[in-house]
Amino acid sequence: EIPDLPESAIDLMDEKQIEFYRDNKFVQLALQYIETRRLKTAVNSCKKFYLSLEDKVHKNRLIIPFFDDRKKVVCYQTRALTQNQFPKYLTKFGEKELFGFNNISVDVPYVVVFEGPIDSMFVRNGVAMASLAPTEKQQQQLNNSIGYEQIWVFDNDKNNKQTQKKI
Repeated sequence: EIPDLPESAIDLMDEKQIEFYRDNKFVQLALQYIETRRLKTAVNSCKKFYLSLEDKVHKNRLIIPFFDDRKKVVCYQTRALTQNQFPKYLTKFGEKELFGFNNISVDVPYVVVFEGPIDSMFVRNGVAMASLAPTEKQQQQLNNSIGYEQIWVFDNDKNNKQTQKKI
């Protein structure tokens, strides 16, 4: 089942919605994060970012959608905008696809597989799993990338034993 965006999701790329919510602290923080990290201009950006001010789980977090080949949101990852929000990343998915899979270019002979979508936005042919291991669907997508060298990149999280084992 395809998940909906969180309750009352605000499209942070829609100027009318931004104007309406311009005084909201979390809208300001999300827009500042997008600008500071240069997410709108990244080579592999998703071009859409959202924020919910009401969702019980993903409230006040930057929402990064994962799209399928029909441009439907099939899952999303949210990122904390303040230091007191924990955990830093949360993911909600139905059938989790690779972030950025539809942006793979035949002009580049490799696919770079990252844990998270933000890292993958800055690399041509970067894709992300939103985890340490691909789901069955994500593995099928990678298997269909015949002719591409796969380069796997993991965060150097020294406190995460699971990450260290993968590395």
